[in-house]
Amino acid sequence: MSGNLLNSSAVMAFLAIPSTVIWSYLAFGVALAIGLVTIFLRADWQEARGLDKLILFGPLFYAAPLAAFGTEHFTLTKAIASIVPRWIPWHLFWAYFVGACFIAAHTMELPVVPYSSRTVGDPLPVQFR
Repeated sequence: MSGNLLNSSAVMAFLAIPSTVIWSYLAFGVALAIGLVTIFLRADWQEARGLDKLILFGPLFYAAPLAAFGTEHFTLTKAIASIVPRWIPWHLFWAYFVGACFIAAHTMELPVVPYSSRTVGDPLPVQFR
């Protein structure tokens, strides 16, 4: 087994990621890392018992994909805008707007934001009315 870093399968897999989605992967990873650090450092983790600890991961597993989807709206704008129905004007505007809403929803769902300071409603369901 060779110890050469450039020949490792992990580096080759990383280099095979298309440049259009690398920002989505990065946003997902950063959101996941921030959420995990926050979950383990706050007092709720020590107070939760048994399977109740899994509930603490719920907002994180909801927020991290939102960060990736929001970022994709900015990196794959033309592809996202092509999905907007023809009868709706300003396709690029809606692609950027929904991406910004996904990122805003992501910031509200991260465990970093205390529950008492969150808005009454989640900003994400407003998009799907």
